[in-house]
Amino acid sequence: MKRILFSFCLALPVAFAGAAGPYSISVGSGAGSLAFTNIFSDGQVIGDDGMFDPEGAVISDYTVYRNYFMIHNVTDNVTFWADNVAAHVPEIPDGTVATNPAGFTNVGIDFGNNLAGSLAVTMAQPAPGDSAGIQFTWNIANLSATPKAVRIIWFMDVDSYLASNAYDDDMCVRLANTFGGGGSAIAVGEGTPNTSVNGALGVLLESSVPATRVFGVADPPTGSYGSTYYWTNENNFVGLGPEVNKEILPSIGNTVQNDADNNGAADVAGDVAGATQVDLMIAPSAAPSVTFQAVWGTNVTYSPLSSVSGWMLY
Repeated sequence: MKRILFSFCLALPVAFAGAAGPYSISVGSGAGSLAFTNIFSDGQVIGDDGMFDPEGAVISDYTVYRNYFMIHNVTDNVTFWADNVAAHVPEIPDGTVATNPAGFTNVGIDFGNNLAGSLAVTMAQPAPGDSAGIQFTWNIANLSATPKAVRIIWFMDVDSYLASNAYDDDMCVRLANTFGGGGSAIAVGEGTPNTSVNGALGVLLESSVPATRVFGVADPPTGSYGSTYYWTNENNFVGLGPEVNKEILPSIGNTVQNDADNNGAADVAGDVAGATQVDLMIAPSAAPSVTFQAVWGTNVTYSPLSSVSGWMLY
């Protein structure tokens, strides 16, 4: 999303009423390091943020404009939000937050209706001088005597300024998710239209549980509204999903936007983001976990439908 909108979005103080922060967390230094300075206790990121220093001569720069979550208790028809959209209420409430230099935990989140949760955010640099990543692990506990259906949607608006000082020349591809043993993943960042994303200058977005659906946002520069508007449903993304407002419960398509030949890669460079939807059926007294992870600097070419998992590269 455009840098010019940053100050406008920060002018919504209601967005942070339920979230502590912002926090500064980082891993490594120099080449391969990754740092966030505007990340909140509910996992949302307000950019420009996600400063990554790639290996080689490329200058380090911001890579993330927004990171959002939505948790929908399908059974009881209640939706909680981790974003800075004023119309999205209720926000995900805080439990007990504990921070460390490379992450934090938010334990004892009360979603009501006998549903509880926790969030752990951790950063890692398994290959110092090369790659780094961040993981968002949600644990959702069903405290009732009957099953509950829960949907989680993770949305990351990636603005990679690593190869150029522009937000709308990035690429988006759909590939096989091997981190979760099935489903699809999304790679976004610098790349070649209708072909691939350069993992050294892009971000791999994947989930530990096979996604029900993924959607690669690829909004072309001509007539662009920007990929975060896709999340807020404000312009031309209505009907594409996730239709995340108070009236329309979310669902996303398992595809990439502006991919006319349906090969899994956006046909043109643009303003990109990845949305991942995971649907859970939680048994009574069960408490499953889902990890959403973003990986930077893998030095791998992410081609459509390829089977490449970021952590496996380490």
